Amino acid sequence: MLPKGRISKPGMYTGTAPTVTITDASKGAVIYFTTDGSPPTEKAQRYTAPIALSSTTTLKAMAIAPVSSQSPTARGKYVVK
Repeated sequence: MLPKGRISKPGMYTGTAPTVTITDASKGAVIYFTTDGSPPTEKAQRYTAPIALSSTTTLKAMAIAPVSSQSPTARGKYVVK
C-alpha cells in the first residue's frame, strides 16, 4: 500500500506550481493526506482529486485498505519559486 514514489513529481518548480496526484494500487484503499508536514491520520483530509499547490509544501499521505492495515507514510516536498 502506498509505497514511496506514489506521490507525483516532488521537487522544485519555478513559474508553474505543481498539481499533485496520489495513488495506491490496493483495491478499495482510502488515501488521507496533509500539506503542513504533519503525519496523516484518518482524521486528515481525504484524497479525492489532484491537489493544486501554490506555495512550498511538504505533502504526506497514507492509505488504508479494507483488508490491510495503514500504509507507511509517503512524503513529497514541493518547492515553489
